Amino acid sequence: MKKLKIGIDIDNVIADTTVSYLSEFNAHFGTSIKFEEVTDFYHIETIFSKSKAQVDKFLESKLHRDEFMIRVPPILPASDFIQIWLKKGMSVYYISARPKNIQKVTKKWLVKHGFWWEGAKLYTFDTDKNYTDIEYKTGIAKFEKLDIFIEDKKDIAEAMDIPVALLDRPWNSGALPRHVKRVYSWEEINKFIDDISSLSR
Repeated sequence: MKKLKIGIDIDNVIADTTVSYLSEFNAHFGTSIKFEEVTDFYHIETIFSKSKAQVDKFLESKLHRDEFMIRVPPILPASDFIQIWLKKGMSVYYISARPKNIQKVTKKWLVKHGFWWEGAKLYTFDTDKNYTDIEYKTGIAKFEKLDIFIEDKKDIAEAMDIPVALLDRPWNSGALPRHVKRVYSWEEINKFIDDISSLSR
């Protein structure tokens, strides 16, 4: 069984971010948007019929703050499976499109919920660099020579040249290429990892 190098996104993969955001957005904007209605998490202003500037201002002033970010609940039982993989000698790399200014609280969150361990790596997005989230994540996957990736954003999953477990979300529906497998739970993700590991001896 091969000791895989696994890339893992954070928001909506191990952190229940959209559910937490929706609660705050609905309270602030006087709306009642449900999780199932979020068909574009990455341009959420379109769902609330607000300008990008309005949404960005709210994100920066209220949500991209330590007090809020540390309270986002984890998606269970993600940490249990990740700990199992680590005990098998696998390596895990957290690769998030969160901006670098919240990297410190992101690491605190990972520690708090049992996702961190000695020697772990955390990558966050440098907004000063002229690259897309696709270029950023695929670039790290190649640099770290990852074997597999766990993601919720469809275009990023499609752009990878390694197997990807795409965690089913309202914003990633549609047909997928052969290297991307749609999964509906962390139990399915764990089986996907086991299958890839067994085939990669």
